[in-house]
Amino acid sequence: MNIRHVVWAAVVAAIPQLALAGTSNEDLGALQAVHDFCTKIDPSHAKEYERQADALFAGLTPKQVSEIRGSSPYKSAHEALTSVLPELPKDAATVKACTAILASKEKRRR
Repeated sequence: MNIRHVVWAAVVAAIPQLALAGTSNEDLGALQAVHDFCTKIDPSHAKEYERQADALFAGLTPKQVSEIRGSSPYKSAHEALTSVLPELPKDAATVKACTAILASKEKRRR
């Protein structure tokens, strides 16, 4: 694995920490893209990734969710990550970065 892959894996693992700092539309778009990516490369945990992605919008009305997802910052962040994340290798390190997302969420719940 080259250094670029290590850096990308670290980025994937760190992005959910944005949720702790705030929940701007841009953050939500980025987080949704990461969860979507992880669902594809780690299908054994797909339900957990989907639950976490849904939790990003907890407490919002369907109209609010629609407005957020339709916003330019959300779309830009989502599209930016959706275009680069598939370049990551589908190897154990990338899956480990994704499962770290699940573990970090579990720790925050406690």
